[in-house]
Amino acid sequence: MNTYLDYYKKRITPKLQDIDIFFRTLEEPNENIHIDVVSELLDLTPKEIRKIMKENDISYIHKNTFFMIMQNGSSFICKLFYRQLQAGLLTTYTPEKISYIYEIPEHIVTKAMQEADLPLVSSHNLEKLFSYIYID
Repeated sequence: MNTYLDYYKKRITPKLQDIDIFFRTLEEPNENIHIDVVSELLDLTPKEIRKIMKENDISYIHKNTFFMIMQNGSSFICKLFYRQLQAGLLTTYTPEKISYIYEIPEHIVTKAMQEADLPLVSSHNLEKLFSYIYID
């Protein structure tokens, strides 16, 4: 049986790493980013990106507007990013927040916290929590 940690490492971590590496290698913070690069990083079609740009009055893509596009995109990673922003930048997470951000039923998160003996969850032990959440 797979855990949410397996899913997280297979589907979420690589995307976040790709985005992180991309921005670490940008030479200029305001450097224009080609729409095809954004499409690949965020799993969005160029058509959707252009629509988001138009709706948000974005004339070109750079680091700041990239995250505006990410916040409004329909892909899995974009929706995850949006929910994280909505939950706030937290030092510790409640079962309710974890449930919201990662779309895991709250009772499953609570049970996993108990099984993992985690009274509090932070970014430092989130993966441990995920290892106690079983998925099909």
